[in-house]
Amino acid sequence: MEIRLAGARFASALIDGKPLDYEKLIPKPNPLMTFRPYALAEAVARVGIVHLGAESDKAMPQIALSIAPDGLKLSAGRGEAQATDAADTESITGSADIVLWIRYLSECLAAWPETASVGLTQEGKGKAVLFYDPATPNVRHVIMPQSPK
Repeated sequence: MEIRLAGARFASALIDGKPLDYEKLIPKPNPLMTFRPYALAEAVARVGIVHLGAESDKAMPQIALSIAPDGLKLSAGRGEAQATDAADTESITGSADIVLWIRYLSECLAAWPETASVGLTQEGKGKAVLFYDPATPNVRHVIMPQSPK
């Protein structure tokens, strides 16, 4: 298939085979924790400032979320340019360590209204992370985790 426009050409090949079932990659809503997006967004912004000082992280900084029964801790940066913070949660039902790109997480959190009660689910280390609000089941945000740098 090919589309030509003034000064531009878009070409795509048809791929023979069964398409990937993306629904299987998305975790089922079973929250490790629930939170108000504005509370997490504020903590992400505070911790995310650190990447400005870490030369190697400027292109796409990461943030680590450590979910445990005693709370949610966030960290970003390395060496002397490292910051940690905690964020308020409504409930925590499990434990996980998740590393995400700060930009993707910030965009996800900004999409929710302040009144939302958002759940976070991950069905295993390295698997997709689902953000959802049970009050709006047709809206889901999925972010693939990263390997820590």
